[in-house]
Amino acid sequence: MKTLLYSTFQGNAATEYGKKMEEEIEKEVYKMYEGVEISHPSLTADSKHKFLAGSPDGIGKHDNDTFLLEYKAP
Repeated sequence: MKTLLYSTFQGNAATEYGKKMEEEIEKEVYKMYEGVEISHPSLTADSKHKFLAGSPDGIGKHDNDTFLLEYKAP
């Protein structure tokens, strides 16, 4: 558990590619949903169950909808 929580992993070619592609994917989201607002939260805990948390790539808001964004780059 300690290794998972306190890793010294700095990334590699695959993670760098994924980070680069996130910008490209997000551009496509803006094209698909005119007027969408995207925020980039850090680690966010559930309001009721504080032991549950996640770090999504983004939170989108469009019209009256709010949605989670999790980008995947093939």
